[in-house]
Amino acid sequence: MEEGTKYDDSMYFRALADGVPGALDRIDKVFGPAIDVYIRHFITDDVSAVDSTHADLLVKLWEQRHQIIEKENPVKWMFGIAHKLALKSLERGRWYFVQLEEKHFVEHTETVEDLVLGKELEVRARIAAKQLPPMERKVFLLKLDTQLSNEEIAQRLGISRQTVKNELYRARRKIEQLLGYCFVYIVLEIFKNS
Repeated sequence: MEEGTKYDDSMYFRALADGVPGALDRIDKVFGPAIDVYIRHFITDDVSAVDSTHADLLVKLWEQRHQIIEKENPVKWMFGIAHKLALKSLERGRWYFVQLEEKHFVEHTETVEDLVLGKELEVRARIAAKQLPPMERKVFLLKLDTQLSNEEIAQRLGISRQTVKNELYRARRKIEQLLGYCFVYIVLEIFKNS
């Protein structure tokens, strides 16, 4: 792929499905940092566990490379796999809790790096939201600030739940275009139940 040429995200996945040498490495280079940040939101205290989950994701991508072409949004699909793998790691209970000598369990808090990154991502989302139409911006920021359900937002604004859902969908798509996938799947995790 030539430098300076604009490629959409699906081209990386199409190359993987077509068996282009180095395609998986290119996907990892482009999306790997965002995937690691996303996984660290689940597995907060063990770098090797994050690396292991990341490696598992690459294996899954390779194993399912022929199905990629069928996916409408391969990046979202990839982050969905990362999400499932991170949750599977949590279910095994190896990385989320630390057992102290007294046999007490303590939940890990976010690291300073995670807090700073989260704040940076939130600031970027708010800046991008300024470019949204007024109603989309209002609904998006209300969801971001309060994490209310769509029904609660609808009641608060005096609109239907479907209108809230539509506005959030449009806002999310526009912010994806403005910020790119690296930020959107972390910041907009709050919309997973929308």
